[in-house]
Amino acid sequence: MADTVRTLTRREKVEEREKAILESARRIFLRQGFEKCRMSDIAKAAGMGEGTLYIYYKTKLDLMQALVDEFWIEYTADAKVAVGGNEETFEALSRLARFHVERIIERTEFIELTQAIGAQEGLAERRRENMRKFTSIFDAIYLSGVDRGDLRKIDDLWVARDIFFGSLDYAARTAMLRDRRDCPEIIENMEALFRSYFGPRRPSETRTPNHFEALINRLEGAVEKIEDAIK
Repeated sequence: MADTVRTLTRREKVEEREKAILESARRIFLRQGFEKCRMSDIAKAAGMGEGTLYIYYKTKLDLMQALVDEFWIEYTADAKVAVGGNEETFEALSRLARFHVERIIERTEFIELTQAIGAQEGLAERRRENMRKFTSIFDAIYLSGVDRGDLRKIDDLWVARDIFFGSLDYAARTAMLRDRRDCPEIIENMEALFRSYFGPRRPSETRTPNHFEALINRLEGAVEKIEDAIK
């Protein structure tokens, strides 16, 4: 019996064409830069007329916004897979940290491109909203850790979140400058920092007015260890 070839539905054809457009736009943006790239260049790379491209996306900014959304949707979904479910608190944090560093190194050119044009109207807020969805994964892990007694409850969760991602972003850039791609030391030092400062406080411990200064000192020490480890 002869094999039958299934005809794509109209929706599937549209989705395939959109995929081709976005893949072509990403390559062209990375090669030529956002400002120098022309819609005609993207249309040609996608194998269609420029007029057809305008049916899907009216401007280069519309295309970039679509790419930013696609990037962060994939980023967030992959991070959830990397973390897994019902993990021990520090194992979940380590998995999220490892994923974040590896993905930054892997996609650094595109991330830098979106940051460079972040002032474009609408794009900066779009990127921030997508990032909030991604960083909510950390929030969920931290709050779950509080419930389990692994982490202490804090009034300003953003402090822990910014320390986590800010330190990892810095460490990833340092690793790239030194041509390092596999840096388990980054994850180990981040876990040690969180266990030390955000772990449950012993009964004899009290919070002092200088607790943020103490945290900064510990953070600087962790960063120094990271830099020493990846030289």
